[in-house]
Amino acid sequence: MLAAGECLKSTQSGRSLPTPTISYDVNPNQITVERSQDLVDGPTMVTIAIDPQSPIDANLLLRAVWAQMRARFGRLEWQFTPRRFGSSQLIRFGWATLGDVSPNGVEISIQYQRRGVPNSISFTPRGAIYERYPNLDDDLRAAVSDASATYLSPPDVKAATQVCSWTGIPLNLYVTDRWKIAPLSNGSTEIGITVRAFDDIDRDYEFQVRLSPLLDLLSVLTNCVFEQAKNDLEANACELPPDLYLEDTEWLDGAPIVDGRLRLEEIHIEFGNKIVTSAIDNDHRLLRSARLFNEGLSLLRTSSKGDLATVLLISALEAISIQEDTSTCPSCGQTIYKISKRVADLGTRHLGPGSAWIFEDHYGRRSQYLHAGKLYATQPMMNQVIPQLDPSAPEGCAMPRSMAWPHNLMEFTSFIIRQEIREYMACPLI
Repeated sequence: MLAAGECLKSTQSGRSLPTPTISYDVNPNQITVERSQDLVDGPTMVTIAIDPQSPIDANLLLRAVWAQMRARFGRLEWQFTPRRFGSSQLIRFGWATLGDVSPNGVEISIQYQRRGVPNSISFTPRGAIYERYPNLDDDLRAAVSDASATYLSPPDVKAATQVCSWTGIPLNLYVTDRWKIAPLSNGSTEIGITVRAFDDIDRDYEFQVRLSPLLDLLSVLTNCVFEQAKNDLEANACELPPDLYLEDTEWLDGAPIVDGRLRLEEIHIEFGNKIVTSAIDNDHRLLRSARLFNEGLSLLRTSSKGDLATVLLISALEAISIQEDTSTCPSCGQTIYKISKRVADLGTRHLGPGSAWIFEDHYGRRSQYLHAGKLYATQPMMNQVIPQLDPSAPEGCAMPRSMAWPHNLMEFTSFIIRQEIREYMACPLI
C-alpha cells in the first residue's frame, strides 16, 4: 500500500518495470519521481496517495484537483465513462483532455479501501501528450499536492441567476447570509447563492448543485414550477421591504400570494439555508420528496400525463413516510413494508382521517400504472363525452384523459411536505 504522497508507475500492459527513484521533500505530498528511460516510450501510470477522511471530503478534494488541473493546463474536458471495478476496488472516471492536445489526454481513476473514500488517484497518459507537456508527471503531482493542501478551505464566491414561475408571479424579497430571493422589474426573480468554489467552473457547478434543490423547495412552498430564465441585464431590483413572511401556515389551495407576490414562511427560508450550506444532504428524504413533487407538478402544468404525475406525487409521499408498519415474509424472513398503508397514515396524520381514501385511491392507480401498465384514463379528450363501459375500471366506465388529473393529490402532497419540513426544523434528528 502506498504511503501518503507516494507515486507508483506501471505500464498499461502490466509488464515488469524498473522501480522509479523517489525522493521526499519536507512535505511527503510534494515528491520527485525520475522517469526511467524504459518508461518514456510507453504509456505509464502515475499513482499518488491521497487521504480524505469522508465521502464529502473526497468529492471536495476531487473538485480541487480538477481546478488545479484547469489552472495548470488551461483546459480540462472529459470523455466521462465511469465504471466501478469492484474486485479491484477501483473506479475509472474516463479520459480527460488537457490543454490543447486533443484528442490526447490522460485516463483517470481512483482506488479505495472504503467505499466513497479513495486512498489514491491514478493518471495514465495517452497519445503523444508528453511531446506537448514533457513535465506532465510533475504537473499532475503538483496539482494533487496543491489540491490536498487547500481543498478543505475553498473561498466564498457569489453567483446568481434569474428564474420565472409558471404563474408569472414573482416572489417577495428575502435576504440571508448565504442566499437571497430578489424580485426584478421584468417580472422574474433573481436567486443569489454564496458558494464555496475553487475556480469559475467549480463555482458554476456548485451553484447549480445548490440551485436545483432550492427550486424544488420553492415548488413545494408555492405550488408553482420555477425554471431558470435567460438573464435580463436590463432588469433592476424592485425596492421592497425584505423578509415579509407568510403568516398562514395552513394554506392548502392555490398559491400563497399576498399583495401580488408569492410569500414564504420564515421557517422555510431557514430550511433553504440548510440546503445552501450543505447542513442537509441533497439525498435527504425531504429533498428527494421535493424533487419528486416538482417533477410531478411540472408534468401537470405542461402535459396531460396525469397517470405519470400521480406516480411522482405518490412517490414524493413514499420518500418521507416513516417505515414503522412492517411484517415479515414467511418464505425469506425479510421485512415487508406496507407502503400503501404507510402513505395513507402519513396523509391522515396531517389532513385527518377523512383524507385516507384520496391516498388509497391514488396509490392503487400508481400500482396499476407501474406493475400492470394500466392507465386510469384511456379515452380521447373531445368537446363531447362519449360514455363507454370498462369492466376493469374502478368506476366501471372508461375515463377520458382529462380525468387523469390527480385531483387534490398535488395540493395535499405539497401541504404534507411543508408540514414535514416544519417538524424537521423543530427536531432535525427525525
